[in-house]
Amino acid sequence: MVDVNGLVFMHIYMFDQEGRVIMKAKFQHPFIMSNIIRFIWYGLRYGFLGETEEEKLKNLRFVWALAGATTFCSLYEQSEDTVQVDHFGGMACNQKFLSILNAMDSLTDDKLAEL
Repeated sequence: MVDVNGLVFMHIYMFDQEGRVIMKAKFQHPFIMSNIIRFIWYGLRYGFLGETEEEKLKNLRFVWALAGATTFCSLYEQSEDTVQVDHFGGMACNQKFLSILNAMDSLTDDKLAEL
């Protein structure tokens, strides 16, 4: 499976004998999940999620995208020889945040239930 949207760092995957990527679970990489848990529960921000189930699911998407975009930007920054500070409001991080939201919005109800 080819990662056409550049989000493989957020997924749980493995490689088969031929070197092909086998996707085990989307958007559930333990590092991303731990950042989400830390932000909401350890950061005492669970009120941010809202009252209703619909509000909670909608707002959880934003936290998921935030955790993914910040992880991506941190990894991307470390790949450069010289570190350039591009605050989170920068276009590179903004585009990754939006692409994560877009990828999550395109999941089927069954795939969303797996999250």
